[in-house]
Parts: sequence; structure tokens; C-alpha cells
Amino acid sequence: MLRQADQLISTQRPRAEVYAAMADSLGLAWKDVNSHLEQRKLILDLNVNYQR
Repeated sequence: MLRQADQLISTQRPRAEVYAAMADSLGLAWKDVNSHLEQRKLILDLNVNYQR
């Protein structure tokens, strides 16, 4: 995704709406990653408590 953004920036003139769309897309991706990590943490905590 970052490579595509770099290519877009280097081949086109700057457009605010393109940058805003990229920022929104990256924000959603990070939110999804954080959600998965939080869920994994909860599962690991449950596993540790069970093993005790």
C-alpha cells in the first residue's frame, strides 16, 4: 500500500482528496490490526489463566 502511495505521489500532481483517502484507508487498516492484536491478547490471557 505504501509503495502504491509513493508511486501515485511521484507520478501525479498533489491532490488533497487523494491524500485524505489514503489517510482514511491507512487509518482503517491500523484500526483493524489493533483490533486483531487486542483479540489475540485476550485469547492468550485466557490460555495462560487456564494453564495455571
